[in-house]
Amino acid sequence: MFDVIIDATYTQILKPDPRAYALCLDALKLKAADCVFVDDQLKNVEGAIACGIPTVHFDVTKPGISYAEALTLLVDANLAGGASRTISSVSPPSGNSLRKRDVSREPHTPK
Repeated sequence: MFDVIIDATYTQILKPDPRAYALCLDALKLKAADCVFVDDQLKNVEGAIACGIPTVHFDVTKPGISYAEALTLLVDANLAGGASRTISSVSPPSGNSLRKRDVSREPHTPK
């Protein structure tokens, strides 16, 4: 399911450290403006904004609105000629892992 997994257990870098976002962008070979970062933690959203990444502050009580906002940003990026990809953050209960997901509509060719 994931094209890239960046795990803080190995990197020792947690969001909102700018290096966490840079690692993901580098791994996916994307510019910040060509992505949408989605997270329910405001500090992580603010970290992504500081790195120039368009964001959605995911509201767990209204997930439909958050998904719609992310899709709108993706469509806008695609219309502007961007790569139209989402970087989403998923932290397991231990809270020590960063997972980044490329959900582009284009097929991914692993190296």
